[in-house]
Amino acid sequence: MGNSQSKVELYAAIRRDHDAGMSQRGLQRAHNVTWRTVRRALDGQWPEPRKKPRRKESRLWW
Repeated sequence: MGNSQSKVELYAAIRRDHDAGMSQRGLQRAHNVTWRTVRRALDGQWPEPRKKPRRKESRLWW
């Protein structure tokens, strides 16, 4: 992802640059993201919430 910004900030930056006339390929290169991320940002979707890591089971059994 870009330069250590949150996904919400990244999506806002992609939308802002697209409104300024940048192409989708240019957006991919400028923000270092895939075409799917650009499409999601331009379609107005919110970024997916982070998945919570699964808690490891204890090795102590008794």
